[in-house]
Amino acid sequence: MNTQTYEADSKKPEELELCISCLQPNEPGNDFCAQCRTPLTSYASTDPIYRIHATGDFLRKAVSQPRWNEGVRALIKTMILLTLYLYLHKYFLRHLP
Repeated sequence: MNTQTYEADSKKPEELELCISCLQPNEPGNDFCAQCRTPLTSYASTDPIYRIHATGDFLRKAVSQPRWNEGVRALIKTMILLTLYLYLHKYFLRHLP
């Protein structure tokens, strides 16, 4: 067996990850894109604080895209407000006496 080839392969520099939104190269291990802040890993969707950011990023891009007509934008905005209301209602039911 050739051990030199194996050692050379194990010392390869880490490859850069491309953002799926802006195609900007990012360092390995980043949870979010350095340029557009789009989530790059599943960890960004599982951590509670990162999940809020990831959801906000998705909804911001969904609403701000010019290809959406006004009806779809209104529907998404309504869904955002309804989700916020339900979350706050659930939170206050648990924390108020």
